[in-house]
Amino acid sequence: MLVDRPNSVRIGGLAWLIEGSDLLERDHGKAGVTYWTGKITVDTRSPDIAREANTLLHELFHAIEFVYAPGNLHATEGQIMCLAAGLWQVLADNPGVREYLWAALETPDVEAPE
Repeated sequence: MLVDRPNSVRIGGLAWLIEGSDLLERDHGKAGVTYWTGKITVDTRSPDIAREANTLLHELFHAIEFVYAPGNLHATEGQIMCLAAGLWQVLADNPGVREYLWAALETPDVEAPE
């Protein structure tokens, strides 16, 4: 099932624009996050949607760190790469875990009985 890349994402109540570009120079032409404008850009030159999606996940980790640890950005590119690639691999290789997480996201919170 092929799904279009989303145009935006909300992280901690902040809206981030997601756009594709075939002219990226930063980070060897792969992607980038512009913190002060709330924009995530991914390279669209690859015909491989999995590679583009993995790059988006990587950039989302950068944006998450910016939102939830403002002024305290200490994760290295290596750490972000490890998190993104590792989570991608776990979700790709474990459909049961993926389905469980997705189901939990779609299940409304149930309050405990009084």
